[in-house]
Amino acid sequence: MKFRLGILFIGLIIIGVSSCTKEWDEHYNVYPETVDQNVWDIIQSDPQFSSFVQVIKQAKMDTLFNSDIAYTIFAPTNDAISRFTGVQEFTNVILAYHICQHFINVSSIQGKRQIQTLTEKFALFERNGNEVTIDEIKVVAESPLYRNGKFFTMGEVIRPLPNLYEYFQFTNPVLSNYIDTQDTIILDKEKSKPLGFDEDGNTVYDTVSIIANKFEMKYFPVKEEFRTLSSTIVFPKEEDYQNALNIMADDLGGLYNDYSDIPIEWQEEVLIPHLLTQGVFLNRLEPEEFVWESPTDTLKLLNVLGDSVVINYVPTDKALCSNGYAYNYQSYVIPDSLY
Repeated sequence: MKFRLGILFIGLIIIGVSSCTKEWDEHYNVYPETVDQNVWDIIQSDPQFSSFVQVIKQAKMDTLFNSDIAYTIFAPTNDAISRFTGVQEFTNVILAYHICQHFINVSSIQGKRQIQTLTEKFALFERNGNEVTIDEIKVVAESPLYRNGKFFTMGEVIRPLPNLYEYFQFTNPVLSNYIDTQDTIILDKEKSKPLGFDEDGNTVYDTVSIIANKFEMKYFPVKEEFRTLSSTIVFPKEEDYQNALNIMADDLGGLYNDYSDIPIEWQEEVLIPHLLTQGVFLNRLEPEEFVWESPTDTLKLLNVLGDSVVINYVPTDKALCSNGYAYNYQSYVIPDSLY
């Protein structure tokens, strides 16, 4: 069945209140009164954020805090920024990823929540009991709620994550290239006007066409990011994929010497669709959800198409993406039933 999704433009406006800055475990359930001070003034006055303050001023983003618009700030310490800039530049894009234009009420969150940053990309905010993370990076402390926002102390710099499509562009272009081939032109019925009927009774439109992607309509819109929707994709990385094709070529013999001799048409018509049926799921699935209870058990999961599939593989190398999880295969072998 076709999996149709709409982008949800719903503002995550959550009124957050909390106590004076303390270690997270001591106060995530406390509701103090709002402090009548500008959150930017507080950050500027704290010496552990002096590097972060300098970056904000250089980017001229300190003007954001001249109004009463609410912001949540993920403020990395000086040590965190020093370690980060020793490897790469702290760009304006990375800076914008540390700021959200809404309050986050931690006590109302249990589990995972997508939050949109000023980059328009989403970060994964997660609370499990007393532990809170942003993109799987632990939050050190939380500030009180000030007049125009609040901040979280971060021991590491957080970086914008790739979406699932971007991730596979780097780890296995076979999949991203396959997705690119699925572009098609379809009728936009909402914008097209019906003119009448043809001799067979079919509606004739004053046609307005749009480009759609058959992969994204069927499985998941991997190039988009959502507040409430995510996906898990298990697909072998390029080296493992090619090694599996090498084994297949050796098994076939004859003119097949290695992966480069396996026709791309067969891969796109048979192998890749098989992998997608076995490995695309709705929501973020954790590694333990793929584990059999005992060696004699058969584990089945509902894939994104609504079909129950037997999980006869072990996913590994979980990668956090802005719109889901990506996994590699622990050991990938092409079923000989496919060829």
